[in-house]
Amino acid sequence: MSDAAPDWVREYIGEWRDRLLLAHWRIHLFTHDAPGGDEQTRGMIELYPEIFTANMTLRSDVTAEPDDDWRQTIIHELVHIRLAEISEFVRDDVLPELGPAAERIAGAAFRRALEPAVEALAHTLWSLSNVSVPTEE
Repeated sequence: MSDAAPDWVREYIGEWRDRLLLAHWRIHLFTHDAPGGDEQTRGMIELYPEIFTANMTLRSDVTAEPDDDWRQTIIHELVHIRLAEISEFVRDDVLPELGPAAERIAGAAFRRALEPAVEALAHTLWSLSNVSVPTEE
């Protein structure tokens, strides 16, 4: 992982990597002013599921101290890793069976459907992680 990101980011990734059962994945962390060429993008992930490796790039203005928006962004990117097998299946097994036009349309449709699902899962996981469990007295 890069030294450019604050320590809390690496620790948070490690915590959620364990929670999401991703210990077998190597996650490389990078920062960039415009991940994926978009200054509005807070984070992106490049997946290499065949070798269990992911490159996570966070926008370089990630805060020195943890905040909720950045925490949710990190969880969002990690959920993409958790779902990598599904994405790989669609990319490698389903889409190539279609003609070029259908492949393009189906690929775009899959990405449009995947992103809100990942966001919903990430938000749910983040919300659940912030619920205090009552203790018995």
